[in-house]
Amino acid sequence: RKIRERFGTAFKALVFAVHPSGVPGEIPGACSNRNYAARAAVKYMIMKGLLEVDPATKEVELDFTTCTVCDADTTFYYRYFENLSWCFLN
Repeated sequence: RKIRERFGTAFKALVFAVHPSGVPGEIPGACSNRNYAARAAVKYMIMKGLLEVDPATKEVELDFTTCTVCDADTTFYYRYFENLSWCFLN
């Protein structure tokens, strides 16, 4: 709640996901947690109209989307998002 209050207006979308433990067929760890979070974020963005879905193929348009995965205690380099934008656009 505190993170959303402080940073929620700084991003087009700020999505939080809590991966349930004990999902059948999944290996516990960072990879499955990130996979779950990415899927939750895509679902959220489709629901909010932030991502387009091709009605014919049902594919999601991700060509102009970036995703940063972090923990609540992550500290970003002060020019991280500036650099991310520069790399994305070049």
